[in-house]
Amino acid sequence: MWNAVENKIAAADFFLSEMGRDLVPPEATDRTMAAIAASTGVVLGHPWQGRLYHHLDAFLAMARSVPDIVRCCFGIDPVMGRWLSTLDAGEIARREAFQRKFDKPFGLFKQLPLSGARNVTLHRQGTAPVEVQITGRWGIYTGGPLERIPESEMPAIIPGNDPASMWAQTLPPQPIRPRASDFWLLVDSTSGQARVELFPECESFLEQARQLVIEARAISQQEHGTAKITPPPAY
Repeated sequence: MWNAVENKIAAADFFLSEMGRDLVPPEATDRTMAAIAASTGVVLGHPWQGRLYHHLDAFLAMARSVPDIVRCCFGIDPVMGRWLSTLDAGEIARREAFQRKFDKPFGLFKQLPLSGARNVTLHRQGTAPVEVQITGRWGIYTGGPLERIPESEMPAIIPGNDPASMWAQTLPPQPIRPRASDFWLLVDSTSGQARVELFPECESFLEQARQLVIEARAISQQEHGTAKITPPPAY
């Protein structure tokens, strides 16, 4: 059953990697199109806004599911009380002992900011509490999962601009390209809402999930040893 747990870790890692790939601009991977864009002034389409937030949702779901699967496979999941009652007394006792030791690291994991973001995303508002703020050539653009920002920009036409500004207005549109450091997780705290860099927080969350599995394996070895563990039902 540990393979199932590791599979979720791998899935979370995959979706986090996809988030990084979503930010790679098209001109960085297609030299032909980059040359055409450079010669014509056309802004290449960059559909990161239709991908990154979905990949973030999937990452949160996969990473946060890790301790739930561990609890169900090796400990006591209250939702599965009827099934647990069919197990022999020895296994139930071992599962209860596992759960008592697992509760503390599981509780700490549930307190992490991205555990809360997962609850907001899947059970409350439907989107992650994330903000992107990109500094372009002509302005600052703020958006999020439901608030798209433009793909390109041009300077505003203001009567009486100086000659340099007027010349800039003749330039082709400039692409607005996000970087990983432009994304922020919005975290509620007792002192108000804080902003935490999203990508480092995701990397930390995934590492915490990995460490939780290491702790769970050690607890399982202590309590279950080589004894038989009944896989949970698939329904």
